[in-house]
Amino acid sequence: MKALYSSSAFTANIFEYWKQKFEIANDDIFPLLSSLNDLLKLETQQIVNISYEKQNIIFPTAREHPCLDINFECIGSLKDIGFECKYREPFYNIYKGKSNSDWSKFDIYLKKPRNHWDGLSNLFEFASKKNDFRYLDVIQLIRHILGLNIKHQNNKDKYALIYLYCPSYFKDNSIYADEINQFNDIVKLDEIHFFSFTYYDLFITLDKNILKKDMAYLNYNMIRYL
Repeated sequence: MKALYSSSAFTANIFEYWKQKFEIANDDIFPLLSSLNDLLKLETQQIVNISYEKQNIIFPTAREHPCLDINFECIGSLKDIGFECKYREPFYNIYKGKSNSDWSKFDIYLKKPRNHWDGLSNLFEFASKKNDFRYLDVIQLIRHILGLNIKHQNNKDKYALIYLYCPSYFKDNSIYADEINQFNDIVKLDEIHFFSFTYYDLFITLDKNILKKDMAYLNYNMIRYL
């Protein structure tokens, strides 16, 4: 958790500050809420719960369920904002000569009956092809969408999934960005609210909304990660 390269530490450094403020006084997190609304172009009125490793069940009898890195439960038409946060992980396997598309355990999601794919016909077709992605872990993102969609009974206006990531400074970033855009194009066909933005986008937007008393938090993260 103390390692600079740790995605878990990055997630905690970004969100734990606001989670603690939320638990003391809900209104104290409006800079974060305003920043998310600016980035998502959605009007989230109020956050009522913030939790790490939020599980959404796809198969009740399964041992493993997809866990969102952090989840905001909201009041209003939008009920859940789930985050999948990545830092350097997309690049680890590449240096080992491996891709990030491990479809070996995905067949269970493709077997009949396929009620869990209701309303997600384009995503199902995409997943059935098992295309190789070098950097983006599409399997993880698909599982998150399945879990959220089941929870909200195929009402896609009730949830949003955010892919929060750090770009590479090397030439492989163009491939990484293309993979994110490709996945985004697919899920948009099923009218899923999927958003991707970088930590830098979040920092810049927070800088516009943050209060003076919160500047030490933002400066710490900007110095540590930028």
